[in-house]
Amino acid sequence: MDTNLKSQDGTLEHIITAYRQSFPEKQRVLQTQLEAIEHSPKDVESALQALYTLSHRLCGSAPMYGFDDLYHAARALETLTHPTQQHTTSEDLTLVRQSTKQLIDIFAKYIDA
Repeated sequence: MDTNLKSQDGTLEHIITAYRQSFPEKQRVLQTQLEAIEHSPKDVESALQALYTLSHRLCGSAPMYGFDDLYHAARALETLTHPTQQHTTSEDLTLVRQSTKQLIDIFAKYIDA
């Protein structure tokens, strides 16, 4: 995260703090969808759609708040889960799982900080 994002009245810090407060919920959504992919074959397509939606939103918001690492991880997941992608092999889903876990770990780093 870019720690040089400062404003004279602290408004930017307040906005970044509010954004960080959404991280546990985002992490929970990622974990729930990961579990669906791993344990519920009938829910894989809806889980992929949910992962795409969240990662797409993170691609737009994370860099605006200085969370470039979140952006890069979200971008990788967004690409893997894009609706035009085929998810027909176990290798495809393995890449999605790995990318999702990476994003979960990045959130954990900020939540635990």
